[in-house]
Amino acid sequence: MAEILYVCCPMCGMSRVLEKKGSVAIARGDPIQEIKGRIRFDHMAMEKANIIQFRERRRGKESEPRQGRGGGSGFQLVGGLTLAELRDSPEYEDLREQMLDTAHKIIKILEGEA
Repeated sequence: MAEILYVCCPMCGMSRVLEKKGSVAIARGDPIQEIKGRIRFDHMAMEKANIIQFRERRRGKESEPRQGRGGGSGFQLVGGLTLAELRDSPEYEDLREQMLDTAHKIIKILEGEA
């Protein structure tokens, strides 16, 4: 039996495969287009990224024929808040505090203080 390594995000708990190797394509018998490599934690533009995202369901399986695996066009990004905007928004104070607390814990552990 093959062993698959996952990384669990210390901020949200979401798990992802550590190495993207095209295993879904291999299982289907499709040719591998590219080896995607190891997941990264340093690709997000932290100053510009929408941390809170506002999405809208534009079309769905009730109104449009299914396209391939999914249905319709899914949820389209229509706006959001950056970290700075989240910081200044009283509505998301609880998320701000949770993120700060978790980030401090991560730093302490990774620097060997905990």
